Amino acid sequence: MNVSRRNLLKLGVGAAAAWTAGLRPSTLRAEQAKKKIPIGLQLYSLRTIAGKDVPGTFGAVAKMGYQGVEFAGYYNRKAEDLRKILDQCGLKCCGTHTGLDTLTGDALKRTVEFNKVLGNKFLIVPSLPRTTMTSLAKLIDTAKLLTDLAEQLKGDGMRVGYHAHPQDFKRVADRVPWEVFSRMPDQASSCSSIRQLHGRRR
Repeated sequence: MNVSRRNLLKLGVGAAAAWTAGLRPSTLRAEQAKKKIPIGLQLYSLRTIAGKDVPGTFGAVAKMGYQGVEFAGYYNRKAEDLRKILDQCGLKCCGTHTGLDTLTGDALKRTVEFNKVLGNKFLIVPSLPRTTMTSLAKLIDTAKLLTDLAEQLKGDGMRVGYHAHPQDFKRVADRVPWEVFSRMPDQASSCSSIRQLHGRRR
């Protein structure tokens, strides 16, 4: 087996660290496995086929090695049905594209219950009305709404996020919308889960 000097050094350092910590190699591998971040697939990328065969699509995703999926629609199925398929395939729900209108008024409770059944903690608003980007006042109002929702849903163990788009980085009244969202007071629970997903699509 050919081992480069750099890799040999890494192996030596790792072995020394394990020996110092009193860990056996098998234990060290188990500890490293625990630290791995699970990888999820955004189902929007499969939107043309997932609805035709949900179990088959989810099964294929699991066989590829993904551990979770982020929903972008529910294929006219109940949360219980989707959860059953997820469990059968060994997948977790790591997020849902959740329209802002389903997070307000009477719809909020239904949305929370639906996501609880799915086992999902991340409610990601996929887009905002175009009118939001027409004035600074509307941007601030939207940022406040996201903040209030994030605070409100803490008790349910859920976080509210926003799926970024190119227009979120174009100035509105000399302010960048993304900066408005991220600099709102008490935005820790909201903006920490606001994720730019464009570069993470698969």
